[in-house]
Amino acid sequence: MISILFKTLLIILVVVAFVTAAFNTKIRKLAFSHLNKYRWQILVVITVLLAIYVYATIGT
Repeated sequence: MISILFKTLLIILVVVAFVTAAFNTKIRKLAFSHLNKYRWQILVVITVLLAIYVYATIGT
């Protein structure tokens, strides 16, 4: 029970950190200036991959 809550909390923290970084203007301009059209798709994909990676890493 506690481990599931811990995993969920950590995934949320990773996602929040990534979204915060993505909304930071300097980072956004640097990373997405040439991919502006696909920004949200890329953001979602990377966030999901990060969440899966974190979950798998802690799960083992």
